[in-house]
Amino acid sequence: MRGVVPGRRSPWPRSGHVNWLAWTSVTSRWPRVCSASAAELEDAAAEARNLAESVEHDPAALAAMEERLSQIYALERKYGEGEAAVLAYGERATADAERLLAAGGVA
Repeated sequence: MRGVVPGRRSPWPRSGHVNWLAWTSVTSRWPRVCSASAAELEDAAAEARNLAESVEHDPAALAAMEERLSQIYALERKYGEGEAAVLAYGERATADAERLLAAGGVA
């Protein structure tokens, strides 16, 4: 039966008739539950507003972060997806350069 919580009897018997006593028992709790939920949502909204108001907005710092992210994304496009791939490429390139310098291939 849809909407039935395991272990609880439904107020709707199979015949389709509503057990009004059970229905009243279930629905009588709704205003209290909804009121408590509304109060919790109001508290959460107030906390979110306070957090948003406490954030300092520095346009120069934001521009610098966006530029740095742009550089990171460019590196990932060129050398591999993710930080690990970019770092692995850098390590391989360093090892190749050291090998060439040791072999005397680069002046």
